[in-house]
Amino acid sequence: MQNLNRVQTSPDHLNRASHRETFRGWNSSNVLGDIAHGSGRVLSQLVRLAGSMLPWLVIGALALASVTLKLPPVKDQVQPKIFMPRDHFFGIAITPAGEMFVAGQNGQILTSNDNGQRWTPLDAELRAALQDIAAWDNDHILAIGNDGAVVTGTRTNDQWALRESTIGEKTKLLGLTVQGQGEAWAVGDMGAIFHSTDYGVSWNRASPVKDIIFNSVDFLDERIGIVVGEFGTIARTSDGGASWQDLPDLTELTLLDVAFSADGRAVIVGQNGTVLISDDAGVNWRELPAVTTEHLFDVEWDAGLDEWIAVGNMGVISRTVNGDWTSWTTSRIDDRNLSWHTGLALRDGAIYVSGRDTGIIQDGSFLPFQKQSLQ
Repeated sequence: MQNLNRVQTSPDHLNRASHRETFRGWNSSNVLGDIAHGSGRVLSQLVRLAGSMLPWLVIGALALASVTLKLPPVKDQVQPKIFMPRDHFFGIAITPAGEMFVAGQNGQILTSNDNGQRWTPLDAELRAALQDIAAWDNDHILAIGNDGAVVTGTRTNDQWALRESTIGEKTKLLGLTVQGQGEAWAVGDMGAIFHSTDYGVSWNRASPVKDIIFNSVDFLDERIGIVVGEFGTIARTSDGGASWQDLPDLTELTLLDVAFSADGRAVIVGQNGTVLISDDAGVNWRELPAVTTEHLFDVEWDAGLDEWIAVGNMGVISRTVNGDWTSWTTSRIDDRNLSWHTGLALRDGAIYVSGRDTGIIQDGSFLPFQKQSLQ
């Protein structure tokens, strides 16, 4: 029997009842709250819409600005540096007219005709390290390096043309000197002494193969020359390189460079501040007290000042004092410079060095060429 007092409910009833409970107790404050809540949702949607459009608005503004202002490309405003921190230039040379050349890693040869303010790379396809460079005159240069590498340069109509070749052997060439009209001497490992008379185009070996490294060569004139190398080796020629005589050893340390003055004096520098001097065109030598504990890699004679100058490891520069070539003083090219320098050139009172960094020493200050740019 059905109980008439019992109210039957269905799921639909429950849903409708629940829906009614949602709207129970409406009043004006509730209505205003809902309106405010709806407005908040609209505002939130507007903010999201504006945010999504912002990147496109920025892109459009930049595009309009570039068209309106015609901004130049950034690449036209950036000048690449020709000297990078890891570039090493082992040799440096200056022509009689003042054009400067440096040679170093990966066959690089750079030239400057404005005292190092701007530089131009010469396109050498050779990738061997170049150890030294020299100039006969304003129109002929020569560089030598690893694996017997030889680079000759000839200038025609103010344009340099380079020619890459080898000396004929896989010899590491380390030292170079040029003289006269196209004559050159190059030395290196395995007792290498090579001679050229045609601006470095062809070469002849002037010494037998032996297990010794020659580091440097210089000639006083067409007859007298000196070669120096490891274990204190000094060899001299007095017949234009047709024969070489070993001189008595004064040291067991490696000798790294030799240079003549016009009056027949000669200076050799080497490891641990070694300095040897000769006043008779290299026949007899004597050793001076070490001028530094650092290695000295290059030495030159300044004819204008009658001064000898040497550069080496840890930024050292050694020079004679008041014209007395038996008295030397040593300092650094810059108080903060601890670089090694293997190349040295002198001109008009300025000192140019190459090596781990490359630059000019003038009026007591060092200006590295790393700060300069491509020409």
